[in-house]
Parts: sequence; C-alpha cells; structure tokens
Amino acid sequence: MIQIALLLLVAIAAAQAESDCLQAVMKIKNMNYRECAAQHGDELAEASKNPVCKLLNPLSWYDIDSCDHIRANFFRCVAQTNGYLAADGTFDVEGFKANVLGHKCDDDINFDKASQNCVQLTDYLNPITYGRCVATHLQSASEQRCREMQRSGAKQRCCGMNQGKVAEQRCCGPC
Repeated sequence: MIQIALLLLVAIAAAQAESDCLQAVMKIKNMNYRECAAQHGDELAEASKNPVCKLLNPLSWYDIDSCDHIRANFFRCVAQTNGYLAADGTFDVEGFKANVLGHKCDDDINFDKASQNCVQLTDYLNPITYGRCVATHLQSASEQRCREMQRSGAKQRCCGMNQGKVAEQRCCGPC
C-alpha cells in the first residue's frame, strides 16, 4: 500500500513538473522582443500584410515556408537578445531552455522528445512555431498519461492554464 502511495506521489509530481514546463512554453510570446521589433519593423509590417503570416493569432494559419524568411532578421535578433542563438547561427535548444524557459523544462523528458521533433522548424529561429510545436507534443504526452492514470482509477493534481490555480480532480477533468 505504501509503495502504491509513493508511486502515485511520483506521478503527481511528474504531472506538476510537466505542467510547469508547459506553462513556461505557453509564455514564450512574452519574451523580450521590443528592441528587435523596433529595429526590424519593416520586416514585421511586410509579413503582417500576408494573411498566412499572422504569427501571434492562434486561430489563423501560419505558413512557415511563406513567412519565416520575411522575418528572418527579426527572429535572429530575438534569438540573440534572448540567448538561444548558437555560435554557428542555429537554434540553441539548451540556451532556449535556460534563458527563455527558465530551466522549467530541464527535467521533463517529454520536452526533450518534443524538441527533437520541433527543432526542425527553426531554420529561421522562429520561437513561436517552435513553442507551438513543443506545446502540442507536451499536451499530447500529458493527455496520454492522463488516460493511463484514469484507467487505473488514480486521482492527480492538475494545474492547467487556469491562472495557475490547482484543483484536486479526476485526471483529465477540467481545471
């Protein structure tokens, strides 16, 4: 019985850690970009004229191939400003985890798996498409773990995107 309780505690802690990671990923749109926007305003204005280049609108389609190259200098500036531009000019995942996500995803194996799938989207260093991709993978992994816990009848603490409020609930229920 004690072993089951300890296993459940570990599962709860893992769910909370993933939730912290997912919340950090969801906040990347708040990273420091103002100086870069001022420097590269023409690029941003040009890209915003294209309906498939509405980067921050979650309800619109964003076409990476049509849009990222237009904002390339802006994304490079943001990457350099926020500490995830590698010396060879590529996307530095470890720098991103440290400087943008504040180490909140360091121990999350699901983040590392997601990142491997998503880093291919970073030819132009776009943190938003990378973040959306990682968030989708993290949510999918979390939902899978929820289904597994639900089948076992376990309860967990869930911290969703509900202003950080935590509620005791059945797994996968509304936060």
